[in-house]
Amino acid sequence: MACEYPSLVTIPEGREATLEEMLEAQTAVRDYVTAMEAYLVCVNDELTAAGDDAPEVFKSIMFSRHNVAMAEMEAIANHFNEQIQLYRCTAGTGTGTPGQDQEATDECAEMLAE
Repeated sequence: MACEYPSLVTIPEGREATLEEMLEAQTAVRDYVTAMEAYLVCVNDELTAAGDDAPEVFKSIMFSRHNVAMAEMEAIANHFNEQIQLYRCTAGTGTGTPGQDQEATDECAEMLAE
């Protein structure tokens, strides 16, 4: 069984992106996460198929593949969320959370200063 590792997605810089670019990135990130989840299922299936008698090096490699994929998926999601926040700050929409306007303004000012 060959597990196909998903390609990385391109996430635009939130400060400079258009709404259309951010929406396209959102779709790409969702597709990436779906593909990565399928990859993780495949890796787990390979490990299960190998059984308890599989060589330790095989198990180690499969666990490493799983852990790397999870870390990458989390990093992609975090990066996308940061760029969405930057986009919102630049576009002047803040976080959209009612009752937290000053906190959102302060957070945007801090993010944009970086």
